[in-house]
Amino acid sequence: MLKNKNRIRALLGATALSLTGGAVVIAMAAPTAAYAQATRTYAIQAQPLSSALQAFAQQSGLQVAVDDNEIAGLRATAVRGAMTPDAALRRLVGQGATYRMAGAVVVVNRRAPSSDTPVARRRVVTPVALTSPQQVNPNATALQDIVVTARRMEERIIDVPVAVSAFTAEQLDERKIEGGSELLRVIPNVNFSKDNFTGYNFSIRGIGAKVLATTADPGVAISFNNTTLLRNRLFEQEYFDVQRLEVLRGPQGTLYGRNATAGVVNMLPNLPKLSDFAMDMQWEVGNHDSRRAKGMINIPIGDTLAVRFAAAATQRDGFDFNTVTDKNVNGRDLWGARLGVLWQPTENFRANFLWERFREEDDRARTGKMLCTRGETPKTLDWRAPDGTAQTSNIFSYWTSTSITPACTPSSLYADEAYGVPDGRGFPLTAAVINFTGVFENPTWTGSGFPPTDWGNSARNGWDGTYLLPLFVDPFGVEGNRQSANLRTISTGYDPKFKAENDVFQMNLEWDLTPSLTLYSQTLYMEDSYSGFQDFFRTYATGQMYRYETPGMVNGLPRTVAPEWAPWIGASSPNVGTVYSMAWSGQGVCGPLPNCGIPSGGIFLDPQLGATDRFMALDLSQAKSTQWSQEFRLQSDWDGPFNFNLGANWLKYKTEENYWVFSNIFSMMAVQQNGDNHVNSGNFDRYCNLTAQGQAGVAGGTLDPHTCAYIDNTPLADIIAGKGGDGHNYIRNISISETESWAVFGEGYWTVRDDLRLTLGLRYTDDAKTITPVPSQLLASTPHLYKPDATGLVGRGYPRYPSEEMHWGEWTGRAAIDWRPDLSFTNDTLIYASYSRGYKGGGGNPRDRDYNPNLVNVAELPSRYDPEFVNAYEIGMKNSLMSGQLVFNATGFFYDYSDYQVAQLMERQIHNENFDARIWGAEFETAWRPTRNFRLDATLGLLRTRIGDGEESVDVMNRTQGNPDWVVLKPWPGSPSTCIVPAEFLGRSIESRDYVVRRGVKTPNMQGSILMRSVCPAREYQGTWIPGSGSKFNYADNFRDPWQAQYPISYDPRKAPNGGRGFSADLPGNELPNAPRWTFNVGAQYRFELPAGWDLMVRGDYYRQSDSWMRVYNLEPYDRLKGWGNANLSVTLSNTAADFVVQAYVKNVFDDTPLTDGFTGPDDMGNATNVFTLDPRIIGASIRKSF
Repeated sequence: MLKNKNRIRALLGATALSLTGGAVVIAMAAPTAAYAQATRTYAIQAQPLSSALQAFAQQSGLQVAVDDNEIAGLRATAVRGAMTPDAALRRLVGQGATYRMAGAVVVVNRRAPSSDTPVARRRVVTPVALTSPQQVNPNATALQDIVVTARRMEERIIDVPVAVSAFTAEQLDERKIEGGSELLRVIPNVNFSKDNFTGYNFSIRGIGAKVLATTADPGVAISFNNTTLLRNRLFEQEYFDVQRLEVLRGPQGTLYGRNATAGVVNMLPNLPKLSDFAMDMQWEVGNHDSRRAKGMINIPIGDTLAVRFAAAATQRDGFDFNTVTDKNVNGRDLWGARLGVLWQPTENFRANFLWERFREEDDRARTGKMLCTRGETPKTLDWRAPDGTAQTSNIFSYWTSTSITPACTPSSLYADEAYGVPDGRGFPLTAAVINFTGVFENPTWTGSGFPPTDWGNSARNGWDGTYLLPLFVDPFGVEGNRQSANLRTISTGYDPKFKAENDVFQMNLEWDLTPSLTLYSQTLYMEDSYSGFQDFFRTYATGQMYRYETPGMVNGLPRTVAPEWAPWIGASSPNVGTVYSMAWSGQGVCGPLPNCGIPSGGIFLDPQLGATDRFMALDLSQAKSTQWSQEFRLQSDWDGPFNFNLGANWLKYKTEENYWVFSNIFSMMAVQQNGDNHVNSGNFDRYCNLTAQGQAGVAGGTLDPHTCAYIDNTPLADIIAGKGGDGHNYIRNISISETESWAVFGEGYWTVRDDLRLTLGLRYTDDAKTITPVPSQLLASTPHLYKPDATGLVGRGYPRYPSEEMHWGEWTGRAAIDWRPDLSFTNDTLIYASYSRGYKGGGGNPRDRDYNPNLVNVAELPSRYDPEFVNAYEIGMKNSLMSGQLVFNATGFFYDYSDYQVAQLMERQIHNENFDARIWGAEFETAWRPTRNFRLDATLGLLRTRIGDGEESVDVMNRTQGNPDWVVLKPWPGSPSTCIVPAEFLGRSIESRDYVVRRGVKTPNMQGSILMRSVCPAREYQGTWIPGSGSKFNYADNFRDPWQAQYPISYDPRKAPNGGRGFSADLPGNELPNAPRWTFNVGAQYRFELPAGWDLMVRGDYYRQSDSWMRVYNLEPYDRLKGWGNANLSVTLSNTAADFVVQAYVKNVFDDTPLTDGFTGPDDMGNATNVFTLDPRIIGASIRKSF
């Protein structure tokens, strides 16, 4: 409340009316009638008359002269709908007060006048437009109130016992907040970053969306006009024609639903208005060849119907530069439009229909640069023998050395070394391709049982074509094995492509059953789809495939390309590339072979990627989703001490996501797997029916093509369009899920006394989630004559398993008490304390590759993850001081969080885990307007998080956890299961299998040593091998092991820590990812008053956050994300009378490129890290005109 000395603000019109009598009454009669008949739309709840009159002033555009003390104790009746100011005032003041209208002034008195002089103590309530506070009264020094719907009813923000930040359209524009990704700059303890796929992580107080699954729910509910959207375009879409934006911090499960354990972001668009015609247009240009336009038009049609249309479009060249394609990429080409229709046939019924459409099609990059501190191929291994003696073994064989080569090491992402490229010799796939045989027919072979193709040791000849790549050469290497240290410079073979579409249809109905009881209905339907691809390897390797244009001779007989390879080998480039030497000794020295010079420049014709001369891959992420939701809510607005909000809602959400990785490596492996060793004894017919696969026909191929790994010849463009897609020569992960949920909820508000209020809320939620498992099928084939241990169940297609249903039914709620003390040093104060319980459903983990469980020794990852729960305690204070010139809010909170969901990529699949945690912190928000022209805004967030006792997880970047007695071993190429093995076992294997002695010289054992990889639990070939068990590849035949007799080795990888995946990292005391310990922002603006009604406003904002962690492991220095800051400037020239605004701005003034998050990649890629950063410096200028 304003103090008495500040309430003597009666307008001259009101004073004149009291002093001069009839003459003034006559002079004001005409305008009074005009104002009294102007129809406007009102939404004023039942409340004390004093605050209700302020809301009336804001919504009517009139000024109100009133004595607060005189009307103390009077309550206003709720007023909603379109009506004249006179009709609204009659309902508002009821029987307790009277009013008089004089032009744009309303004088309000108590019906039984007090003894005080009314005019002397009467305050003036100035109308405040929610979307433009400064336009109404630029000379006022008091900060304007914002009305919010944080509790699903309209209240002043200072009256809401919830930590909520709200921004009008003008405030968003002043701060250059153009989309959801930028909200972190103005709200304490909020963080945002893109994730590795097509989603994002918006977190509040350390809780966000670190889970990755189609069944996953976000921790922060993203709402459109009070309805939550499970799939939304918060990251991509830009704000336009916004009434206001509200961000609620803390669990909001009672009123907003099951997926609001962290909070709510609620965007409320401007709705059609019956009152008047309006139009707004804005044009903008900027650097990066930016072009942007947006506008709206509001058209009343008669007295009961209004239509509003708004749209915005942005085009911008790419922020990044691709040195391979010589193009700027990561640009924007998007637009959005919204149609609103209001129908109000009576004062008691309102229907609002909204249709919002969003489209984007451009070269937006799904991730940032891929960083890697390159690993080195080891030359020795230290280990301890069974008798306790220290041993050091020299590593001779290529296969052994690459089996323990770390492609990337867990070093700081900020070090110069982080801009290396992964050591491809450490990729499991590399071993597969190098080991390919059978490219050429071997004319010297006769007999049956094995294929007529070259094997490396065959008569010591033919090495110039049996391998696709040279040994000891990194097939993924680049010049200097280093990439540009500029995060905006990439070198990839493919430019990214991105496409997204989203349609939201919403119907809102409001029916005033009585003047104080309203029934609400909200119906929403949403369709969403996206498709985006980019280079998977993120580097452009040197072309190193062999040329095959000259097959050559073997023992005087001509060699020809094997039939299964002929369709895939393209025309080579004989004058490019390098001549490689076969490295037999392990030191890069050519062995005693007749044809040891091998030319590069070969071409492989991939069915999806086309002609390729080097290893290439791209990944494609696609999804389609639909959502239906319906809510009914009954809300009271009684004059008594009790009111309520009761409701029920239902939601049905369906989605199907496809993630693909296309690579010529996979296709090569499929060709080799289908052709090598697959013969029908005696007539040399290939085992696979290649004709049925669309390949070159081979006589006699009559067997079921499903037996072999099907190679899909569908072009990439057709696969993106939905054709084909049943091949096993690429990774395809299909995730299908459906969520159906219903809930009943209620919240009651009891005014215990005038300054004390109690809130109690309760909600029951019933969640049913259904997943349809569809395993991946990379290179899968069924057992057959020459591959009886193939572990697949099908050679073509993606069979679906029976659907699985998960079900939870949970109670959540909220209890709060708020107190409005009459303090001498504040004008208005609210102190509150609350307890709330939140819940978020669990779900199903994506499935790994299909396999025959009778032939596999791998331990499965859990198929499900658990729901989350939070018990949250909060205290807060909201204050208005210095006659409204200063606002200061403070909040403290503590969370007891159970089963927070976090994902990591393990074994080519997303693995979601649960961790308990505790979270606590404080938040401060302030705004100060000491003069009419100067304003200062600031926020500060303090946050601490701690993972609970007993929590642990396998870290793919640190599988041994520093244990020197264990070594990380890369698996057989067909398996993603990187594992750990005892160093003793590996050392004894090296001494036994890694070399052979020829003429007294140790020479690498090229075949025996490759079996080393078979010890990892896997899904291909070696599924039954347990060293020392007497089974396949029996270790006991290693005659050189001096300890075998006394200490026979017996190692079962299934009994190794976590099934061989590695030792668990202890997590207790670690901090949650993306939870900086502090965030702050400060903003200041000053308005210069210019002649002719012009104003010039200069504003600057600065945001900063502290260090945080990328993952739950808090592994130094790899996981540390350094703190970063962001500065923005704007200059705005405006003329209120002309409704004309010109603005110039600079975002990211210092052109910083902080790492906002990172994602650890798969073992197949050597665990390289995709990182994410901000947009670069953007400079722009805009012109806006309103009508």
